[in-house]
Amino acid sequence: MIFYTIYATVNLITDIKYRRTKNYWHLIFFALGIYYAYLERSVQEIVFAIFLSISIGLLLERNKVFSAGDTKMVIVTCIWLSFLVSLPIFQLVCFVFLFYLLPLLAMGFFFMIKRNGVKKTVKKKVINFYLLLITRRFISSESQDNIVYNIPGAIFVNFSAFTICYIFS
Repeated sequence: MIFYTIYATVNLITDIKYRRTKNYWHLIFFALGIYYAYLERSVQEIVFAIFLSISIGLLLERNKVFSAGDTKMVIVTCIWLSFLVSLPIFQLVCFVFLFYLLPLLAMGFFFMIKRNGVKKTVKKKVINFYLLLITRRFISSESQDNIVYNIPGAIFVNFSAFTICYIFS
C-alpha cells in the first residue's frame, strides 16, 4: 500500500501542478504492480485487468472524457488494487471506472443546474441521451463540460482507488 500511495501522491501533485504525468513513472509502478499482483492473482487475471482497463480507457478517450495519462493511471491503479483488494477482476475494474465517473457526472450536473436551472438541464441531458442513442457518439453541447473535464484526472483516479480500498478492504 505504501508504494501505491507514493505513486498516487506524486501523480496527483504532477498532474495538478504541470498537467502532465511521466511515462517512465507509470512504467516503473506498472512493473512493480504486476510483480505484487502476481503474488495474489493468476497471470490470466492480470492480463484481463490490463486489457479491460485499456479498452474502457480508450473508449473514454475517444469520447473526450479521458486523456492518455488518465488511462495509464487507471491501468496502474487496477493492477495495484488487484493486489490490495480481493474482488473479482471484472468487478474491480468496473468499480474503478464507476467511482471515477460518478463524481465527474455529479459535478457536471451541478455546474449545469447552477448555470441553467433544473428544467433546462434535464431537457438538454435528455436530448444528449437521444443523440447518443441515434449517433452512437456522445455529443457535448455545453461549455460547462470544459469546466469539469479540465480538472486533473489524477484527482478522480485517486478518489476511485481510495474509495474502493475503504469500502472493500
